[in-house]
Amino acid sequence: MNAFFWLFLFFPFIATAETPQTSQTPCEKLFEPIIQALRNNDAEAFSDRFAKVIEFDMFDEVKIYSKEQASQIANNFFLRMSVKRITLKHCSGKEYLKYAVTEITNAEDLLYRATIFVRIENDGAAVIQEVRLEKEE
Repeated sequence: MNAFFWLFLFFPFIATAETPQTSQTPCEKLFEPIIQALRNNDAEAFSDRFAKVIEFDMFDEVKIYSKEQASQIANNFFLRMSVKRITLKHCSGKEYLKYAVTEITNAEDLLYRATIFVRIENDGAAVIQEVRLEKEE
C-alpha cells in the first residue's frame, strides 16, 4: 500500500512533465507554404504570394517592383540560386504584419540569410511585401 501512496503523490508531476515540442507555432504555419516554395525552388508558388507591389533588398540594393516584374526576378533568382536547404531561424511580428528569418544554403554550399515580410489580409492569407537577401560570411 505504501507503493501506491508514492505513485499517487508523484503521478501529477509525471503527467505534467514537459515533452519535446513538435507542433508548429501559428507564425511558423503561416510561413510554411512560402518556405516550402523556396525549398522546392518553385518560383511560381513563391510569386503567387507577392503583393501588388513588392520591395526586394538583395545584397544591399533596394528596388520596388510590380508583382509581374517581381515574378520575373523570382524566376531568374531560382534559376541561379538553386536552393539546397532552407531553415526557419525566427518568426515573429504583429497581428497584421509578420516576418520570418531564414538561412538558405545553395547548391554550391554558400550561406544566405533571407528575411521575408508578409502582410496578413482580412481572409488570413499572407501576402509577401518585402524580401531581404544577404550573403552570410
